[in-house]
Amino acid sequence: MSRTNRNTEPYRVLLATKLPRELDRRVRLSDNDKDDIRARYKKGETIRGIARAYEDKCSRGAIQYTVHPEKYARMLKGAKERRIDGRYKPSKKDWNETMKEHRHYKKKVLTATAVRVYNTV
Repeated sequence: MSRTNRNTEPYRVLLATKLPRELDRRVRLSDNDKDDIRARYKKGETIRGIARAYEDKCSRGAIQYTVHPEKYARMLKGAKERRIDGRYKPSKKDWNETMKEHRHYKKKVLTATAVRVYNTV
């Protein structure tokens, strides 16, 4: 028998739900941020200068990949080739800890979002 709260969805269903983009911690720059970065670069501002403005959100490399998508594609291709060798793989213990923390964060965010949605109806 699974342990679920009657007021919430089952844990497995909750975790299978996709997070909204604004709550996903993997997303560093919104679409508006990316448009702003491209516009500032076209006006002549340097990548380093733009990166200073966004230093709390992302790295200078992320700014560079936003401005030059062909460099991003090249980086992804090289990373894919290197991944074949087994690089970039965390230990099983580290990966389990990362996933555990992610599941708890996602549950917290989705239950809080569900409570806000149900309270407004």
